[in-house]
Amino acid sequence: MSGTKIICTYVIACATINFEVKKIEFPRIVKIVREKAGMSQEDLARTLNISFATINRWKNGKTHLNKLTQAVFFDFCWQQGLDIENLKDTEE
Repeated sequence: MSGTKIICTYVIACATINFEVKKIEFPRIVKIVREKAGMSQEDLARTLNISFATINRWKNGKTHLNKLTQAVFFDFCWQQGLDIENLKDTEE
């Protein structure tokens, strides 16, 4: 499972951005994004209009994002000025 990757594609201002997120890293990315945004899991769930249980499952690595939720999550990151690639680099 550690070699499994999720390929994320999202569109911001008519530019398509592609990058790879290793499944094993995603829980850490969610935590970093949440902390940098100064939010609790409940706050992030409310902001993304998803359930707290979904955020908790992401945190525990029990599930990953579907395409719609990917768009919402990565758009939120972009709006917060958070570069996922740099977040991964600083935390490894």
